[in-house]
Amino acid sequence: MIIGATNYTYRMCLVPLVKLENHKYEKSFNQSFVKKLFLFQFINANMGIIYTIYKDRNLEDLAYLLIG
Repeated sequence: MIIGATNYTYRMCLVPLVKLENHKYEKSFNQSFVKKLFLFQFINANMGIIYTIYKDRNLEDLAYLLIG
């Protein structure tokens, strides 16, 4: 639920920020928007795995996260 809420909030904040970049064509606007949105959602969805790999260094928890 938290991941979905942060994804929605970020999407609503991202639209005005990408518009400030002043893209000449709609295609470049869409490409910039999709790249930023994908990167954020990928990191947001996999934050538990990233945290376990680099901070906890607990392989049992990592296996549980990857299998689950």
